[in-house]
Amino acid sequence: MRKDFQEIYAYAKNKGFIIKIYTNASLVNPRLIKYFKKCPPYLIEVSFNAATKGNFEKIAQKEGAFECSLRGISLISKAKLPLLIKTRVLKANFGQLPKINEFCRGLGVRFSPSPILHARLNGDNTPCRLRITPRQVVSLKQNIFPNDANVVMPEFYRKKYIRSIQALFFCDISCSRIFNVDPYGDTFPCALIREPRISLLEHDINEAINMARGFVRGKKFLSNSKCKGCDLKETCINCPGVALLETGNMEAPIDYSCKLAKLLLHKENRVLY
Repeated sequence: MRKDFQEIYAYAKNKGFIIKIYTNASLVNPRLIKYFKKCPPYLIEVSFNAATKGNFEKIAQKEGAFECSLRGISLISKAKLPLLIKTRVLKANFGQLPKINEFCRGLGVRFSPSPILHARLNGDNTPCRLRITPRQVVSLKQNIFPNDANVVMPEFYRKKYIRSIQALFFCDISCSRIFNVDPYGDTFPCALIREPRISLLEHDINEAINMARGFVRGKKFLSNSKCKGCDLKETCINCPGVALLETGNMEAPIDYSCKLAKLLLHKENRVLY
């Protein structure tokens, strides 16, 4: 949407960044495709949330969105640029997932459906109302796409290694080399936890990253949350960031996540792993 997109993209590329483009493809045009062929991104991930015009535009809440997205996807595909089609799995499109996968097969690209929805950064829980049921989440791997090599399943279907069951943060953000930076030059602990903010315009990058990591490193539960010591952590999609957005409390359990974790660990669902 920015007029200086190519300038920013080229600057990042020349700095050695490995770039993924996240888009709905509606603004992709022949001029941009020509540029990408000369200077390709690592991957273009296109959100495509329905297989039919009516359902697509109901979800997008924009008339003409279906044709715009199809046109952009066609341009990317014909240019043989690296492409992945993603679908945010909702109540409204759950029944169309096999059709979307067939559409992807026709293009010769992989399909990535993800049922994970969380509250918005401002705490608005509206997206959470669009979630499919925990049983439907399990059925994605078991029944709808069992052993389908064309489908890229979300990582939460695989067990996580938990360093300490008492630790509040059981992800890798306290020690990984990955960090977040927003358009204003601020870095923060993770994509869902935007405070504290440390300015990269005022601090050395290594210093800023260590300050952000210091917020999560070694942090333990301060309350008697039922998440503390829970033996379902290895399959649970809840985390301090998700809990903070949905409840305002990083230590709070989320009923939806609890139900899903129990189903994923059920002896009849061992096939998931």
